[in-house]
Amino acid sequence: PLEWYSAAAFKSGWIEYSYDNKKYTKIKNWRRDEFLEKTKEYVLRRPKSQIMGDLPPFSRLLTILNIEDASFIGAYERERHNLEDFLDAATKMPGFEKYSHILAILAKLRQIVGLAKVDSCVEKVREYLAEENGNGKVTIGLHHKVVSALLEAKLSEFNPIILNGEMSPEKKLRAENTFREDPTRKVMLASILAAGEGLNFQFCSYAILLERQWNTPKEVQFEGRFHRRGTKLPVTVEYLVARGSIDEWLTELVEKKRHWINSALEKGTTFGPEEGEEDFSFNYMELANMCAQGKLK
Repeated sequence: PLEWYSAAAFKSGWIEYSYDNKKYTKIKNWRRDEFLEKTKEYVLRRPKSQIMGDLPPFSRLLTILNIEDASFIGAYERERHNLEDFLDAATKMPGFEKYSHILAILAKLRQIVGLAKVDSCVEKVREYLAEENGNGKVTIGLHHKVVSALLEAKLSEFNPIILNGEMSPEKKLRAENTFREDPTRKVMLASILAAGEGLNFQFCSYAILLERQWNTPKEVQFEGRFHRRGTKLPVTVEYLVARGSIDEWLTELVEKKRHWINSALEKGTTFGPEEGEEDFSFNYMELANMCAQGKLK
């Protein structure tokens, strides 16, 4: 059998394990064709389009927003300068401490941008419900509690249903059932992580992802709550991205990562870029440098 002792070994080489002498051979140079040949018996590559070809259309939209509120721009620029100063001073700082601090600043930047997009999200919800003559339902995918609280206040006329990670499985299921069965409850504010598993929103044909996730499969799981077996109407998932912010840089990196995963699982050809493509590795320092150098406005 084949074993990989780390993700790096899995990507850059394969190792044969001998039960006779109980030791690993030397790592061999990466040979993609040989790897695929040895693993094809164990790898299932059946994309949704092959398994459920009768599903209605699914659309992923990317909407770029311009942030114009001076208060958000000022708050973002202050944190960006903090990150820029920290990166200049942290060259000799221990790795764990350095990355913890960087991630904390990146989290603040994400939260500021999430708050800055709330008004645009509210407009999207009202436009969609008006188009559906009040018969549609909208789910908004979120990450930060403070963003959810502001949205709840701005959308109070719709009495939105809340679903987050602090709720028990029973409460989450009740929230799902209420959203499905109550015609007066047309909007749900859902944590992307909490709503990504064990729930069924096939009755909701429009979702907005207000805050992106580091983890690409979490977004894919969230999308899968809507476009699944039993879905009757076309599904649209719209990503709102703030121009020139951490949103834009994170989206670029996450979409590359999604392409990388799809190329491996669906095409079954590679665990790296195709010939002529750039490297798809995800690097927090790359994101931090992008954010430090780029201005919101």
